[in-house]
Parts: sequence; C-alpha cells; structure tokens
Amino acid sequence: MVALALAAGAAHAEDAGPAGPATARSVRAARRTGEIRIDGRADEPAWRAAQVGDNFLQTEPDDGRPATAATRFRILWDDDSLYVAIECDDPLPPTALASPRDRDIDADLVRIDLDTTLDRRTAYHFGVYAAGQQVDGMHFNDTDYTSDWDAAWESAVAIIPGGWSVEMRIPLRVLRVPEGAPAFGLNVARTLTRRHEETTWQYQPREAAGVVSGFGLVTGLDGIRPVVQLDLKPYLAGRGNCATASPPAAPCHTALDLGLDARYALTSELALVGTINPDFGQVELDERVLNLTTFETYLPEKRPFFLEGLDLFNLPLSSAYQIFYSRRIGAAPVEPMLADGEMLMASPGARTIAGAAKMSGSSGPYSVQALTAFEPRAYANVLSGDGRSTDRLAAEAAQATALRVRRNVGDGLVAGLAATALDPFGTAERHSLAAATDFAAFDHDRDLNATLQLAGSMLAGGSDAVLLDGTVLGAGSTGWAASARLGRDGGALNASVSTDLLSPKFWVNDLGFMDRGNLIRLRPALTMRDLHPGARWQKAMVRLSADDQHNFNGSRLRRAMYLDSSVTLNSYWSGSVSTGLLLRSVDDRELGDGTPLAQRGAARISVDVSTDSRQSLIASFSAAQQLSEGLLERKTAAGAELTFRPHPAFEAGLSLTYENDGGAVRRIRGATGAPELGGDPSTELDPRTAARSWRLYLLAPQYAQSLSTVLRGTAALGPHLSVQAFAQLFTEGVAYGDVLRAVVGPGRSTVQVEGLARATPADVPAYPDQRAADLSLNLVLRWEWRVGSNMYLAYTHQTSGALTPNDHRLSLFRETGALMAPSATRGDAVMFKIDLLAAL
Repeated sequence: MVALALAAGAAHAEDAGPAGPATARSVRAARRTGEIRIDGRADEPAWRAAQVGDNFLQTEPDDGRPATAATRFRILWDDDSLYVAIECDDPLPPTALASPRDRDIDADLVRIDLDTTLDRRTAYHFGVYAAGQQVDGMHFNDTDYTSDWDAAWESAVAIIPGGWSVEMRIPLRVLRVPEGAPAFGLNVARTLTRRHEETTWQYQPREAAGVVSGFGLVTGLDGIRPVVQLDLKPYLAGRGNCATASPPAAPCHTALDLGLDARYALTSELALVGTINPDFGQVELDERVLNLTTFETYLPEKRPFFLEGLDLFNLPLSSAYQIFYSRRIGAAPVEPMLADGEMLMASPGARTIAGAAKMSGSSGPYSVQALTAFEPRAYANVLSGDGRSTDRLAAEAAQATALRVRRNVGDGLVAGLAATALDPFGTAERHSLAAATDFAAFDHDRDLNATLQLAGSMLAGGSDAVLLDGTVLGAGSTGWAASARLGRDGGALNASVSTDLLSPKFWVNDLGFMDRGNLIRLRPALTMRDLHPGARWQKAMVRLSADDQHNFNGSRLRRAMYLDSSVTLNSYWSGSVSTGLLLRSVDDRELGDGTPLAQRGAARISVDVSTDSRQSLIASFSAAQQLSEGLLERKTAAGAELTFRPHPAFEAGLSLTYENDGGAVRRIRGATGAPELGGDPSTELDPRTAARSWRLYLLAPQYAQSLSTVLRGTAALGPHLSVQAFAQLFTEGVAYGDVLRAVVGPGRSTVQVEGLARATPADVPAYPDQRAADLSLNLVLRWEWRVGSNMYLAYTHQTSGALTPNDHRLSLFRETGALMAPSATRGDAVMFKIDLLAAL
C-alpha cells in the first residue's frame, strides 16, 4: 500500500506485540530531503527516510487489544515545518461526514498530539477527518483539553487502495519549539466510527489518570530550531444595523471598521500577540436561559482572541471561583439611571475593546500568560422629557490586566501564580486586585494527587457596595480564600475530598467569576468505574458524593448527598440517573441583607438517555424533578434534542427545554419599616444597617416557567467553506401567589417560611409578575479562502419583549405574545468581514 506500507516491514518503530501500560514507545523522524506535495498521498521518496510508527492498540471498545484495521504514520521536518503522513487501512469506505472546522462529529478521524516542550502537561492537538476538515486544540494540566486554540496549517485527504490517507504540514512558527530540542512528546490516534473504535500508537489504558504525561517520543529532531517571524492579520469589516422600538424608532446606520491582529515570536517559546479594534461579529449569540437564583449566569467564552491560551488561567481548583473570567472584558455596562420623563434610546451594549495584547508561551521552566486590554468610555443614548437626545456616560474607560505563571518544580510537583487587576480611569471608580498561588503534587502515574490553592483580593477607591449576604465591600476591603483537594483519580476505584474557604470580603467578580464569598465548603466523593466491555455494557460508573456548606456566621447553606450512575451499553446507547437528598438549610442572600431565610429539605432525581451517535438520527432525552418536604415546592425540567443528518454535508438539530418551578418563597421587597411599629413600609432600609432594627420583609411563593426552542443547522460545502445557522425562541413567565409578611427584630435571626402571615394593605404589597420572550437568529458563512485567511458573511436578528400581565396565570401563549408588545425591540444586523494572514 504505497510508500508507507512498502517500507513498514523494514522500519517498524516497535515489535508487533501489544504494549503494556507502562511501555513507553518512540519513533524516529527524519529531516526532509526531497519535495513534499500536500495532496494526501505519501508517495514521495522523501517519506522513506522516516521510521514507520504502527501497531496501534484499542482503547475503545476492546481496551488493550490490537486495532482491527492497521494504521501507519511517518514524521518529517525541515527548517520551516513538521510533516506528518498517516495511512489507514480499511476494507470499507471511511465514514466521511463534512462539517465546519473544529466541530466534534462522529466520523473517521486521525489526530496527532505534540508535547514540544516535554513538560508532560501541555500538548498541541491536530486532527483531520476523512472528509478533509481540520480540528485543532490544546491539552493542558495533563488531563484537560480545549478546542479553542486555533492555528493555520495545511492538510489533505486521499482515498488510496485499501483505505485512506492524510498528509499534514504544521508550520514550526505555530509551535513552541525549544532551542536544541532532541525530542517531542508524541501520540497518534485514529477513530474508526462504525465500530466506535479508538486506537492509539502510545497505548494508555482507560484507568490511566494522565494523558500528556503518558505520551511516547518522536526522536531524530537534532538540528530542529524555532521559527521566529511576525504574523500580521489585518481585517476589513462593513456592517449595517437597524433597530426599532415603539416608541421611538432608532434609524439604521452603516459602518466600516478596520482592525489588525499581530503575532511575534519574542523567543523560541514565547510569543507576543496583539489586536487593535478587534471584531467578533461572526461569533454565535449566547443562548437565553431561565435563572431564578440569586447568582449570575456563567457564559462561555467564544471570542477567538481571548480563547487562545485561556487554558493557562484555569486554576487547578476553580469550582468556587475563577480569578480571571475573560467575558468581563467587553461586557455591557450597567444602564445609567434615568430621571422622571427620560427614556433610554439605546443601551451601551457590549463595550468596545480598543486594543489588547497578550504574551504566552514558556521561558525556561516557566509557562507564562499575560494579558492586558483597554476599554474606552461607554455611553448610552437618552431622550429627555423635552425631546432632546444626549449621550450619557455609562462606564469609565478601564484597563484590565491578568497574569499567570506556572512552573514544573519536579517530576511530581507543579507550582503556579496568578494575578488580575481592573483599573478604571475615573478617579471615583473602584480598582480591584486579586492574586492566587497553587501547588499540585502527584505520583508517577498521576493516580494520587494533592492540590493546594491560596488567594487574596483587595479593593481600592469607589463607593460602598452591599452584597446580598449583607457583606459591605468598600475602599480597602480585603479578603482571602483557601482551597485544597486530595484524590485518587486512576483505576476502578476513585476517591477525593475537597474543601473551600472563602472569607466574607473575598471578591474577584470585577475581573473574575464567583457565586459568592463567605463560604466554608466540604465535598467528599467516592467513584466506582467499570471501564472494560462486558456482556451488557461498554462502561459504567457509580458515584456517591456529599456537599456541606456553611457561612462564617455558622449558618448551614447546604447539606446534601448525591448518588449518580451512568452506563454506556454495547449498543452505544447511554444513560444516567442522578438522585439527591437536600436537608434543611438557610439562604443568607435571598432577603438582600444577610438575614437567613429557611429552606425546606427536598429530594431530587434526574434521568438522561441518549441514542447511538453513529446513526443519521440521534436523540437524547432528559427529565428532572425536585420535591420539597410536604410537596410544597417543586422544580420540574424536561428536555429533548434531535440531530438529523440527511446528507454527509448537512446536519440539523432541534432542542426543546421546558422548566416549571413552583412554591419557593421568594423576596418581593427588601427590608422596610414595619407599619405596626411606626415604620414606613414604602421606603426600603439601607441594607448595611437594616439588621440593627425592627424591619418588615414581603415575600410570596413564586411560580415560573420557561420554554426554550433552539434550531441549529450546518452545511459544509467543502473542508474550507461552511454555513452555520442558529435560532432560539425563548419565553419565560414569573408569577407570585399571596404576598406574605415577616417582621424581624434586631439581629439576623432566621425567618421561617412556615406560618408567615398574609400582608396587609398597610404593607403596600406589590406583585412583580412579568412575562418575557426573545427571538434570536444568527446565520454565518465562513470561507477559508487561503490558509489562515477567512471571509465571513453574517446576519443577526433579535426581537425582545416584556410585559406586565393583568393576572397571575402562566401561559406559554401569552408569554410568546410579549414579542408583539408595543415596547418590544427589534434589531437586524448584517456584517461582511475579510482578513488576510501575512507572514513576514
């Protein structure tokens, strides 16, 4: 079978016997001495100089057994690039399905992972599907992976006698290549979709805890040198926007934008990346969700500039907080306060980023990521009562900075440091600083590990802010956090225990993300896994865990136990069942000043089922139910998703999610004076001092429902041309039952939900019912017209409406009607963007 097969017998990298779990393999690359044409066929004589890597072993479905179809590869290099040729034997045509770049689909695939710095924690990932489309990404922290890293490289696929083959050319400039590197960490893998077969050259059993740390080696790189060059990527974008609201209507306008991305290699392993006036018009819209909690909704990063290298900012223990949350940069500011008779004509929207720069890579034993971004002032357009339109300042200009450094201290110890700063230019604005350090230790096989993470925060300037748990953040506020985890993550039996302590004034939300401070949490877990195929399943898992949370005042915020199980059957249908028991606790955020509100105990169960992902019609279903003591509160959710592939180049998906909650007692008005004690119920008390006096809270049982319908479609018209469509119709309705009253004396005694009296007319009760709907459409055409250069054509439509109902009944039909409300806003935008990658 062409060049690789003819030479395989004389140049095997290993013998034909299966490699054991601890057997490290190596293969020898060769310097390119002849012409290589990237056409998918490794038939040039130059390939014969490299050693053949073969004898792949399965990880799925028959762990440790030889591959059912042979795979062979060779590696060449020169002063500019790394070349990879992979041949895949297959008596049947490959499963070749088209898709946009970097899309995870069930199709035949080959991939190569390169640990160029041999740090055993970080690796580049390059993959090519049988239909020709590329995927790339980055492994980090040994076991984590992100597909957000993108590079410009070449590949081609060819059908050859007895199978198919791939050629890749990976420019050295996109890799961190140390000076004088003798070898790279390496693994090569293949997916044979019709068998759900995953095979790898460097075998790693399913129970292995590490990924990059278990790679083999590619040698023969003596003389390879880093490529230092400047990459410039200017773009030109034209756009038109029309927005309407009643009243008034905003005119349509057009704009022409210019911007530039640049990348320069400071050293062989350290690169400087910059952007001026970045444009993210091609990024898909965020999905709307129903959030009835007192916590912020976390949104994933989708913007290319911030995605690359973001993995390094992921601290090893990030469940309680993230010190850097890139979505803070460019986020829409708070709308300005309006006086009587004023109307908001145009909200500030997403903030403009005038420029940003980051430095990423390695310097000696250190991995480094530094980022800074400048946001100019943001304005909102306000219509005054006399008809004049003015721009009002919504946010001061600000500089956001983040730094992350990590070092491998030894074979079993990694240490890291992170710091962030948000510095507004206004003298009255708040400045925020945060820093963290972390240490991770593990044994040779990465089965046993221990992690410690310490952090601190400080605020300077600005006015006081009162958090929902009553904590007052002001100028000079400082806080600390400590997190630790001890675990065994390899083998069939896993166990871990983790703890988080966040002081009341620990605050990273100006440039990071956290649900809350004032937290003491302990979470033990025990997991049993069967990762080897049997008579009934491919793999199965059972996990028992607990979650115990208190605040620093000793109030129990949560005490729960969970039992989770999942299974993948031999038919490749999969399912999971999760159960939970939540004991009585309190919520110290609901009333807005730290006064605890009692929470009933509850039981929860959820079920998920998914069909075989290899079929042309794929379905998944989910359902969840939570019921409180006495069945007074309920939370219900149900969802279904259908994915249909009528043609190898087309895919369509429909998902429906319905949520219905009822009975939870929620605050509808914060602390006021109690009328029976001579207080004024129409004026809310200062939450900083409310707990010092007698006060009145108004509460009511809340009933809410939402329906989200999402349509997605993709059409891949070739490896470099694709169209993606997204549409979401989202409706939500929130209604309240009879208003209840709670009179609380000085201090923060717990408010019990049982036995609350009905509010009286003297309490001036109100019903904050609402109905809302949102329709979003997004259509993006992407064409990679040359390697690393793209053209985009995007259309976006959004209609949002909200209304106050005349009754307390929830109705999906009435909620959808909010789109037709007189106050509904509608907007359309069209964007054309073209960029050009130039290497200097």
